[in-house]
Amino acid sequence: MILTTFFSKSKPINFILVGVYLAFFFGIAHYKTGFSGEILSILLLIASLGAYLFTMLGVDFVIKRNELGKSTTYGIMLFAVLTTLLPVALVAPKIIIANCAIVLAIRRIISLRSQREVQKKILDASLWIMVASVCYFWSILFFVLLFLGIALYVGHNYRNWLIPFSGVLASYILGTCISLLLWDHYFSFASYMTDFSIFYVAYSSSSHWIAFGLLITFTVFFLIFYLITYKNRQAKTKPAIILVIASLLIAILIVFIAPQKNTGELFFMTVPVVIMGTSYLESGFKPVIKEGLLWILTILPFAWAIF
Repeated sequence: MILTTFFSKSKPINFILVGVYLAFFFGIAHYKTGFSGEILSILLLIASLGAYLFTMLGVDFVIKRNELGKSTTYGIMLFAVLTTLLPVALVAPKIIIANCAIVLAIRRIISLRSQREVQKKILDASLWIMVASVCYFWSILFFVLLFLGIALYVGHNYRNWLIPFSGVLASYILGTCISLLLWDHYFSFASYMTDFSIFYVAYSSSSHWIAFGLLITFTVFFLIFYLITYKNRQAKTKPAIILVIASLLIAILIVFIAPQKNTGELFFMTVPVVIMGTSYLESGFKPVIKEGLLWILTILPFAWAIF
């Protein structure tokens, strides 16, 4: 049980190796698509990689801090594998940064259960969702998750329901100030909003439907296990589990209405799937199957990189 034993521990070497794994496939994705040597392009590339690695750490924090998993590194391992199966997203800085912002928002939403600094956390979450929506407009749907978090944890205070609107207003004012400073015109909603589409012709490409099929398969498998074990969870963690499932449903909705369907939009599904998958890998259910699954998951991105 090589991989199950290695990732059952939480040591610095685990994070270093997974970080190198992420950087490797990030580099391969950009090498295959080509990248510009201009300074702005290089800075964007560095920012994108930094956000990608930071998201890995954010996912690990959400899992451990909110008792959604044990002190293992299965979470970051799953995050590395599932995201590297989506090379289109790895070369889309806006998607990577938007996903990073959503993870930070989820972190603040679930932490509402502590009942401390409630209003600050709600405002932070709303601002992060707005940041994500600037990068990828339909990320704005995660406001549904924020309001669900308020309902589950702090809905008794009506003021808490108004704070997200303050975050939206603050974001609009800031966006207008930046727009006036840089382009000398007011912030335009027309340039901010995007269309939606329910056509899936793009998935007919073999490289796309394989990634789509794999992620959907893992999603269904982990979700079924998550739902089956829900009743055995501690009462204090059940609201967080509901939020994880809700975040997956929102991500699926984003996939359904995304204007451009090239598997990049599937990136938003990876975080909730990782959290659910971590729960499965940390269970005592059939270690041999888990070990085989880990090897398959680890090798799959290499197959993509070669071909």
